[in-house]
Parts: sequence; C-alpha cells; structure tokens
Amino acid sequence: MFLDQVQKLGLLEHDESSHILRDFPLAVRRTLVEQVVTHLLRPDTSPTVLSSKAHVVYALETCGQGFGLPIEDEAIILQVIELYRSWILEARKPPPVTQDRQFFLRVMLKHYSLLFRYRTDPLVQQHADLCSRVLHIFVTIGRMQAAQLDQETWEVFLRLMIGIADSLFSAPSTAQALGRQLCQQTLSVLFELWLHSQTRNPEMWEALSKAVRRWTGLMQLVDQWKVTALALTNRTLAIMYGPAAGTESVLLKTAGDAQLQQLRLDDEYVFYAWHRMLHILGNPNESIAQPDIFKEFMTGLERLVQLYLDVQRPQDTGTACVLPPSGNTILHVFGQWLFQAVQLHRPSFDEGTAIAVRVMCNVFIPRHTTEYLSIYLASFYSALQRVLLQDGRVLISAILNAESLLSCKLAGSRVLLPAFVYAITRIMKGTVNSYSHICRQDLVRHACIRLLATILCLPNYFGTAKFMHSEIPRLAAPLPKNDASAAFLKIFEVEKYADLKPHLDYVLLESLKSEKDDTNLQELLHLCFTYQCENIKFDPTFSLKSIAQVLRSIIQHKWQPAVSLTALAALGRMSFLYPHLPKNEEQASDIVSQLCAYVVENTKSAVSAKSGGDGNEAVSVSLVEYAFRAITDWVMVDQWLLAHQSVVRRLVEAVVVATQGCRSSELEGASSGSAKGSSSSSSSLSSAASGSSSSGGSSSSSSSSSS
Repeated sequence: MFLDQVQKLGLLEHDESSHILRDFPLAVRRTLVEQVVTHLLRPDTSPTVLSSKAHVVYALETCGQGFGLPIEDEAIILQVIELYRSWILEARKPPPVTQDRQFFLRVMLKHYSLLFRYRTDPLVQQHADLCSRVLHIFVTIGRMQAAQLDQETWEVFLRLMIGIADSLFSAPSTAQALGRQLCQQTLSVLFELWLHSQTRNPEMWEALSKAVRRWTGLMQLVDQWKVTALALTNRTLAIMYGPAAGTESVLLKTAGDAQLQQLRLDDEYVFYAWHRMLHILGNPNESIAQPDIFKEFMTGLERLVQLYLDVQRPQDTGTACVLPPSGNTILHVFGQWLFQAVQLHRPSFDEGTAIAVRVMCNVFIPRHTTEYLSIYLASFYSALQRVLLQDGRVLISAILNAESLLSCKLAGSRVLLPAFVYAITRIMKGTVNSYSHICRQDLVRHACIRLLATILCLPNYFGTAKFMHSEIPRLAAPLPKNDASAAFLKIFEVEKYADLKPHLDYVLLESLKSEKDDTNLQELLHLCFTYQCENIKFDPTFSLKSIAQVLRSIIQHKWQPAVSLTALAALGRMSFLYPHLPKNEEQASDIVSQLCAYVVENTKSAVSAKSGGDGNEAVSVSLVEYAFRAITDWVMVDQWLLAHQSVVRRLVEAVVVATQGCRSSELEGASSGSAKGSSSSSSSLSSAASGSSSSGGSSSSSSSSSS
C-alpha cells in the first residue's frame, strides 16, 4: 500500500493483497493502530514478539494504516513514524526485518508515502511538520545506508519520491498549502537521494525528467537544479583539471542543513549524473514559461559557465599540461540554450535574455584566441546583431558586455559594425527608451564611447574594402522620420568601410552636444581630436565642425569648469591641424578672437569672486590660464596674426586685462584704492598670462623675434 499518485504516474503497481484494513471504519483503524504501535514501542517489548515474516507483515499492515489517519491523530502518527524509523535505522528490530531487510524496507517506505496524501482538515502546519519529519528520515537513509540498498529498493524509493513530489506540486489550488511548505525540502531530498542511488537506469532518469518538466513553474525547482548542477560541475572540473579547479567530492547544499553534504560518488557516475542533471529540465526556452523563473535559470547557467572560464592552466610544469576549456568546449555544453534565448527574445523575458547576452559575450571575448567553429561565430553575430537593433535591457546588456569585442580581433566581428554604430547613435542621441532603472546612463554612454574608440580607425585602415554583412530585415527602434538624422538609417546600406565616415562624424558631433557627464565629455574630447588627426588629410569637414562645437560650448559655458579646462587643452592641440584647414587664417582669427573675449569675461569673474569672497577665483584663474595656452598655440602656428590687426588689439586687451584685473579702458580712471583692492587677483591673472606666454617655448620666442 502506498500513495495513489505513484500508481497514477505508472511508477508502481498496487499489491491487491495489501491495504487489508482500508475499508474498516475509522474508529476501528484508529484503535488497532494505537494498540499495536504502542505495544511495539514499549521498552519492555521484546523484538522477538514478531518471530516470523508473516507476523511482521501483519504488524506493518496494521501500523501502516496510521499514516492515513486524520491529522487530529497526530500523536498516533508520530508513534508510527518513530516505529518505522527505529526498524530502518537502528539495530534493535524484529529478527525477520533483519533477515529480509530489503523487502521490509520497501514496505515501510511505501507506507511512509501515505502520509503525504492531501487531507481536508485545516491542520496544514501539523501535517507539514509530520511530512518534514519523514523527509528527514528519507534523506538520513540515503546518507547512512546508501551502499546497503540494492537496486530494486533504490528504484522503489526513488519512484515513491517522484510520486510524493508530484502529489504535492500538482495538487488543486485548494490543496496547495502543504506543497508550498514542503516544496524546497521535498526537491532537496529527491535530488540528493537520486545522487546517492548512483542509478544509471535510463527508465528512472526518464521518469524523473518527465516529472520535473511538469514542475518548471516552481522557482524552488530551478534553485535546486542550480545547487545540484553546480556541485556536479565543480566535481567534474576537479577530475579533469586538478583539485584547484573544483572540489574533491560533490558538495551539496540541502534545505534545512546548515552544512554542505559531502557525497563520495564514483568518478564515472559523476560525469554521467552531471550530463543527465544538466539537461533534466529540458530546453529552458521551451520548458520554462515564467519570466522570473527563466531569469533564475539563466543566473544559474551564468554561474556554471563562469566555473569553466575560471579554470586556469596548471602551474606545475612537471605534470602533463592540461589546457583549460576552450570557447568551443563551453559552447558545446551551453551554446544552444544561450543563442536560442537571445534569438527568441520572448516578450517579458528581458531580464533572462539580458543575462544570456552577457554570458555569450563573457564566453567569446575572454576566449577570443579560440578558433571558434563557424556555426558558433555565425550564431553569436546573428544573435548580437538582433539585440543591437532592439531596445531596453537586452540592448544595454549588449553595449556594456561587448565593449571590447571589436578590439579583440575575433574573426568576422566587424560584420557587426553597422549595428553597433546604429545602437550607439540611438543611445547617444537619447532616442532609446529610458533605461535608468536598468543601469546608470553615464556608464552605458561611457561604454558607447569606448566602442566608438575601437571603430574610428577602421574606415581609413580598410578604406574601400567591402562590407560582408547580411541585410537587416527590420529596425526595432528607428530614429524619428522628422529628425535631421533620419538619413542615418542608411548605415545599413554602406558597402565600404570608408562609407562609415559620415555616420561616425554625426555620432561624435551629436555626442558632444548631448553628453552631460564630465568624465564622458572629457573622453569624447580626446576622441574627437584623435579622429580629427585620423581624417584631416582626407576631409577637413569634421575638424571644422568639431572645433566650432567645442569653441561654442566653451564660450557659452555649457560645460563644467573641469570639462572646459580639458576642452581648452584639446582646442590648443587642434592648432596642429592648421595647415590642413580651409581658410585657416580665418579659422585661427575667429578662434583667438573668441578666446580673448572669454579671457576678459573670466577675468571679471575672478575679480568679482575675490571681492565677493565666494571662493570661485581659482576656477576663473585656471580657465584664463588654459585659454591663454590655447591662444598661444593658435597664434604660434604661423604668422597669420600680422594680417589681422583687429585680433592683435583684442589679444593686447586680453593680456592687459589679465595682468591688471580690469579692462584697459578702465585703467586710467581707476583710483589707487581700487587698484590695491584688485591687486591679489591681478597678481594671479598676471601669473596665468605670463605662464601661458612662456609655455610657447623656443618656437614662441623665434616667432616673436621674426614678428
């Protein structure tokens, strides 16, 4: 006699000769059970009171009815639980039980399963406590007597556990309270007992797999799968790559136990169980239908992949060299699930899909020296291209985790350039849906800038080399049609690397306009100067536009002082481009004129800050100093200044104002008291002006002498 659910699942067949008292009145069954179990548990009752197998069978047939009593009879049920426990785990037992131990163990395990039958009474907590006690006895049997159980007993035991779990998890909604309370412990005991059994019977594994796939709506199932898969993976890695790569045994965390359980399993079985357990849930993209559970599965998958990535080459050169797992090895195991998760990108499954994107990148980029199979590269690029055309969490995951993809020289990775440029432009322009709840926006934009840094040199390097990229079927989040950037959608029509240049020009200039983070702006300024140097000989258009944009942002105080200082330094370095700029004298004249006005303005700010005591004097002084350095760089590139007397006058005025602390036209009417009041600021600004003048070095002196 055992739980009916076990027979419904086709796991075991009922013995018609058992369950003799099933149809007896409850009062009769209660009395019989109580009388027999109380007598058998008495210390003065000799084990030999049951001297034959038939006697023991009758006693168990009677006592086993106790597991079907109402929970109000908790005291009687506890007695029966204790009687069975002592006969299974202790030495004091009737001789027939010892003589035919496997038979009677199977009988008692079957009887135990009756306790898990759903009752209509409201005493759910007491029922759960009783079941929990039995589950603890079950796992103790596995830990203490695993080697003593024969194959038949193990298979009966495991089939009963599947039936018990299924009865708890597939109960109607009105009866799910018991299942919720016992869920984690039941799964934990089931999986641990399964490993203790070391069964390789395909029918048993198939029965477990079919049952488990009915339970994929349980978060606890995925949690237990993660624990078991991680324990087995750690052990397999230690066997293959040495003790430092994993664990000396299977270390399993069991519900309710503070300590890890150490399972000593045969090495061959470890590999067999690892493969079986890894795939026990089936394809998660098909078997898991709830987004939060799918996310949890992908979190576990990420940890498994990381175990492989963490394997290092052994340091002991005296032993045979065992290479760490390659990227292909990892993808043989996990690739299909990852690629399919990204390609499907099911609605509402963004979090799990984003993790899959991260795991993909974490395999390909650190293992970029692997000669990947073409099917894996094609799958990766296809999945990543799809993601870069999307919105939200998956896009952000791709940008953050593929930041170094293009610089690691992975074969064929440049096929993704149009998709990357398209995604970067959308993010930098702010046309992507808000993602502040996912990640800090400045970090995402910084990753975009780093990606741009790896792309900018490619158009000149590859020049007229043709792109080999597939047609983009549709764009998930196109730029607005009324936007001036609508033409940017033509990024997917580029045929040669050189055709990328207009798109890169656009994204850099737009980034300069829209970026708010100081660190990102400073990196953008350096990137713009590098790109100017890269392209000035081919087309000065970008240089002219970016110089104008930088100068305008400085003059209009659009940036914080720290960024303005970097911008002024960059603007000075841009004088290097002077020989290649069209109408270069006019460009230089305009830059110096505007910077002179900027010096005058900031000098007034420094004087006001000094008199007002607001502490901003040092900032204004630094801005004046860096402005003079930029002016010096542009003045000294050539002798253009001689032909622009108006600029000379502005420059002289700026120098006088900086050294005196006020406009030259105001100096004559200024009182001596006013002069003394501004002497401190004048001294600082004079130092700034003289310092910037001397920074011109030998080339500055030579040019001045010539003038």
